[in-house]
Amino acid sequence: MKKITLLIILLWLPSVWLTWQPDANYFFWRHQLTMLTGALGFAYMAVAMLLAMRIPRVEEYVNGLDKGYAIHKQMGIGALVTMVMHWVLIESPKCLVSLGLIEGQQKRQRLGQLVEGINWTHWAKVVGEYTFYVFLAFVAISLIQAISYRKFRFTHKLGGAIFLAGSFHSVFLLDYQWSSAGLNSVIWLAAIAGSICAFISLTGSIGRARIVNGQVTAIQRIHDQASQSQVLHVKIKLNEAMKYRAGQFAYLNFNDGEAPHPFSVLNYDSHNQEIEFAIKDLGDYTHALYDSLSVGRAVAVEGGYGRFQIPKSSNQVWIGAGIGIVPFIAWLHYLTHLPHSTSRHIDLFYCRDNDDQTYFVKLLEKLVSKLPYVKLHIYTASHNEFLCADRVAQHIDLSQASVSFCGPISFGNALKNRLLGLGLSKQNFHSERFVMR
Repeated sequence: MKKITLLIILLWLPSVWLTWQPDANYFFWRHQLTMLTGALGFAYMAVAMLLAMRIPRVEEYVNGLDKGYAIHKQMGIGALVTMVMHWVLIESPKCLVSLGLIEGQQKRQRLGQLVEGINWTHWAKVVGEYTFYVFLAFVAISLIQAISYRKFRFTHKLGGAIFLAGSFHSVFLLDYQWSSAGLNSVIWLAAIAGSICAFISLTGSIGRARIVNGQVTAIQRIHDQASQSQVLHVKIKLNEAMKYRAGQFAYLNFNDGEAPHPFSVLNYDSHNQEIEFAIKDLGDYTHALYDSLSVGRAVAVEGGYGRFQIPKSSNQVWIGAGIGIVPFIAWLHYLTHLPHSTSRHIDLFYCRDNDDQTYFVKLLEKLVSKLPYVKLHIYTASHNEFLCADRVAQHIDLSQASVSFCGPISFGNALKNRLLGLGLSKQNFHSERFVMR
């Protein structure tokens, strides 16, 4: 985000330097800042549109789709802030003139006013104003966690239409003079690229090339009486092979009227084209799925996504908290198909709530028994066993190790900060931000 902001500011500065006069008044600076805030907001929206496409090369550049969604969210917030500033600048003369603080000024002529027959500038302003109000509601729905994922996904499709309206507003209200040529060129490129992404989104084509159809072949329902938590173990037979690497996640569409939801892959058998998921009951949708899913249900699997891969270092620490243990189980499945390593040592920590949560423990023990270089550590909260960075450091030399974490974000951040203080290199802490909104 800093790079985009710096680029836009650098391209904006020539217009200020080359058009500034010693007698420059409020309207000069209002015009220049309006151009800057509008360009920043539009650029943020264009990048957000690109990140939403789930393009493999873009995912690789941002180091995983989960990181891409985090940046996508930052871009949305950045666009909101700059668009509010943009709107305030546009509306400010009305208030200042009414208070007698400044005098009104004749309106500037723009490219749209030169087109005979239709006042495109007027319509660009009207579209921009109403698009801004829709955008405010759009961002609010996206950020308010209390709003269901279903409504969030439905309204998020408006993003494409909002961007197209924003493109219309922007290209007709650009400052078309030679001092703004650099900035105008970037805005036009952003408008073209973002509009292509918008059409892809509006036609429902995002991720279509990575969808593999299948059928549910087995279901196991795991219920923990102590914590009342529920996990649904689902096995799916795919019609064809899918591109997947251990540790990735996929979107599942059970054709039940809901938008596809992302879940970490528990295991993928490429030989038999079978894929497994462990889905925890965490919300309305997963709760309904736990009760209603049945064998034989058709399902579309889109993926795999993410770059949460097994590190290459010899000494590794894996930490899975709660349902965050799933990608590590996928890693273990993958390692069981490789020759035993003589140089690799792995300490795997699984943090759970109570002794009744034995489902993942049994899976872990079965897999670890086949991997002599993996040592399993179970931490149970009901026994007052809480994992911390100092306990991790007791098992391994942090200066020579890598740490991989998947679980609650606050827990991961606390571990990371303390581990870095104990000698872990920043680039050797790997985590997955499995937050899609």
